[in-house]
Amino acid sequence: IKEMASWKLPSRVYQQYFLAIRRVNGVVSRTFFPGLNAVSSHHKQFSEERVLGYSPGDVFSVVADINSYKKFLPWCLDSKVIKSVSPDKFYGRLVVGFPPLTEAYTSEVTTAGNYYLRSLCQDGKLFKHLLAEWHFDEGPDNPLGQTCNLKFHVKFHFISGLHSALAHMFFNEVVKTMADSFEKRCQYLYGPDFLRSRTKHKNKT
Repeated sequence: IKEMASWKLPSRVYQQYFLAIRRVNGVVSRTFFPGLNAVSSHHKQFSEERVLGYSPGDVFSVVADINSYKKFLPWCLDSKVIKSVSPDKFYGRLVVGFPPLTEAYTSEVTTAGNYYLRSLCQDGKLFKHLLAEWHFDEGPDNPLGQTCNLKFHVKFHFISGLHSALAHMFFNEVVKTMADSFEKRCQYLYGPDFLRSRTKHKNKT
């Protein structure tokens, strides 16, 4: 609970989360938590585009540094590169989740220069499919410095109907928090963003 309090998600997310956990343990009846039985799709997608006041290479370095994820992503309990295949391909092992629901999985990460990164889940028990893609393009010209047009897309397919229902409750807040955490990591490493970020959200079920 103390760990979750530091994640700074909306209070309603915590309330729904603890109700969900109680439902998992059989404490709350279906009439008190109907949402768990109302979600039929195991798929979820999220896309976002931001213009950041950092170079594409700097933003790419933050996203590609899987060993540091555990330092700044709120729900990441552990992260490390376990095998490097080539300069543009490696495997990372992550442990993620809302305690007590956690998942350890390996992702195959491929890159194209400093402008594209793709992460594909290989062996998760929670996800049948987990794909994240990042594009790091040159942003608009600015006399104050380089800018990056960051495009992010993540797509999940959950094996469990229960996990799918929980994800539908928390997905938008959690993924939005993840995107914000990468941006804050850039601020920590490179200093303040000199641009006022512009965001566009596209949510699909």
